[in-house]
Amino acid sequence: MDSSIVNVLAERYKDKILRVTPSLMEALGMEKRGTRLDVDEFQLSCIPFDISLSAANLLAFLSPREIAFFEGIAKAKPQKLNMVFKIPESSKPIAFFVRIEIVSFRKPAQDSPYCFIGVKFKEPPFALKEIVVSYLKGIEDAQAYYDEAEDLALDEKAILSCLGSLRLNCLKDGLIAERLRVLSMSPKKVRLFGDFEGELPAEGEELDLEPDGVEASGTLKLKVVALPAFPDAPGFFWLEGELLFNPWLYRNMRKVLPLQKKTAKGGG
Repeated sequence: MDSSIVNVLAERYKDKILRVTPSLMEALGMEKRGTRLDVDEFQLSCIPFDISLSAANLLAFLSPREIAFFEGIAKAKPQKLNMVFKIPESSKPIAFFVRIEIVSFRKPAQDSPYCFIGVKFKEPPFALKEIVVSYLKGIEDAQAYYDEAEDLALDEKAILSCLGSLRLNCLKDGLIAERLRVLSMSPKKVRLFGDFEGELPAEGEELDLEPDGVEASGTLKLKVVALPAFPDAPGFFWLEGELLFNPWLYRNMRKVLPLQKKTAKGGG
């Protein structure tokens, strides 16, 4: 992406904070084991918990004694955050460091092994700005696709490309609904079939589902439209749902089902 465009978009997205999940790591190309915080001559392995263009919260395993030690030396001068990304434009992972200021160490609970390390970026390198900006621009494009796409049915191959699987597992407490078969899907609707055990979702309820057997996948989000029972097999239902916006799904969907050009009506 042209540097002038990156800088303009970076200003637009400067306040956006990304919660780092396995699916986000995959989308950004972030190498989990490549993140390292250098504090003087010490090296701390850590994982980004959230990140923006100006700051990050890092997750590390530190004891109270270690926290006290690093707090005593970390804020004395700028430190370095090392990161590694695998991006499509490069055949090899790219590694760079960000000059940072450590602003906080905190534990979510006294007996927790985890420690959150808050850092502020001095000036993020262009490579990091381009990666984050490209991702956030992709979310905008995905939202535009969701808003404008015609409700055309996807064939089975396209559904598989979008989801990575034709089976979905429902993520609802009190309900067991696993390996639900995707019968049909379009940019706005989905129809599933399978075995439901436990508290059935109500009409209008929002559900999260994840593809079965797919590592680092995203989550499908829907609103229940109807849940008719299958009369020949007790416990089996058709789930008809309205798809809700989800960046992961619609980034994938716009690749397999591009927006159709709208033609002018009338004339001739």
